[in-house]
This record gives sequence, C-alpha cells and structure tokens, in this order.
Amino acid sequence: MTYSYKPLLLKAFFRFADDEGKAQFSDIVDYFDKFYKKRRNNGLVAEKKGSIYSSNNCSKKQIENNILRFPFKRFYDMNFMEISCNQKYIYLTPKIYNRLSKSDIEYILTVCDTKLDEYYRNV
Repeated sequence: MTYSYKPLLLKAFFRFADDEGKAQFSDIVDYFDKFYKKRRNNGLVAEKKGSIYSSNNCSKKQIENNILRFPFKRFYDMNFMEISCNQKYIYLTPKIYNRLSKSDIEYILTVCDTKLDEYYRNV
C-alpha cells in the first residue's frame, strides 16, 4: 500500500452507501477532508510528504481529483466501482454489492482499519 487512500475510500464508501450500493461523492470527499485534517490537528502525520493532504491548503476540488485519480481508478479498473456520469455518486458494482452481507462489510472495515494502522506505523 503506497498511500492510505484505498482503505480510506472503502471506509468512506461503506459509511455513506445506501441500500443500492451508492454513496454521494461529496460525502466521500468530505470524509477524506475531515480524516486528514483531524490527523494534522492532532499532531499526527496526515500522509507522506508531497501528498495534497500534507498541507492545510488542500481544496475540495484537489481532493475530488485525488480520489478519482488514485483509489477510485484502481477499484474502477478492477470492475469493483463505478461513478455516475455527473460524478454525483460512486457505486460498488451491483454483482459485488448484492453479495455482501453485513458481516462481510464489517470484516472489510476491520481490514481497512488494520491496514491504516500498519500504514501509519511505517510512515
């Protein structure tokens, strides 16, 4: 894992996903913004140097572009996620989302937390 982006995208997605497996992209952007601001405000490393999240001057547009360019693109390329034409919603592909149980989602979130903990121990 090069950056913290992928597990954070999954955490944000499942936090805001509705029963159809879609989440508003703006909610995910806000989640990213709050996560990294909280780390900086608590004196913790937000992300590696050079990342937009290392700075207090990160705009919502930069966050949108970063999410689309890195973690979302990877999941999109693997046919796990899609985005609406107007970029308002991010979807987990129905054939994946419809197979997930609550315990599957809880497990995914636990793995994400573990990966984030490991990542930040090594940054």
